[in-house]
Amino acid sequence: MRTRPEHSARIGTLIACWSSIEYHFTEMLTYLLGGEHWIASEMLHEIRRWDVRRKIVLRYTQKILGVAAEEKAASHLDLDALRELGSLRDRLAHGVFIVPQSLPDTVLLKEGYGDGEQHFPFTVVLLDELLEIYFQHGSRVSELWMQYVSYNSQKMFAAEVERNPKILTDLENMIRRANSLVAQAQPSEPEK
Repeated sequence: MRTRPEHSARIGTLIACWSSIEYHFTEMLTYLLGGEHWIASEMLHEIRRWDVRRKIVLRYTQKILGVAAEEKAASHLDLDALRELGSLRDRLAHGVFIVPQSLPDTVLLKEGYGDGEQHFPFTVVLLDELLEIYFQHGSRVSELWMQYVSYNSQKMFAAEVERNPKILTDLENMIRRANSLVAQAQPSEPEK
């Protein structure tokens, strides 16, 4: 692969994209279960089947955030596609590549042995298309994760305000002070 750095860079980026998707997925599960990140991470490592992961995320989303949120999660997360992307990531990360001299824009992913050996061609164009797919799914997962964070933050803030209503007055004062400082920092109009 040293002779095909453009392929290596794209394959490495695909692998990194998948790490981001898995991280945000784990974080969503952490929020949904109200636990520690390492517990959710261990749980996901034990649950390798994406259909089971999907059911868990959708079930807890509905219980915690409501049916509308579950429907949004289901529409945002094409978990069948994520399963395929995860499988492809594993194949690329752990695969053996052949660099054919006769195909300068292609690397071959070798799978199987002997009579069952197969070669799957990956061109730069194909890898770019795959990257776009990984980016799209990654942004959907991170967007949904941000909704969980926002929900959790709002819930925590509401509970804190209930315990200490003075917080709202303090916030209003801080905002007034910040606006005042911003106004003072504005350049003055030159005199004519």
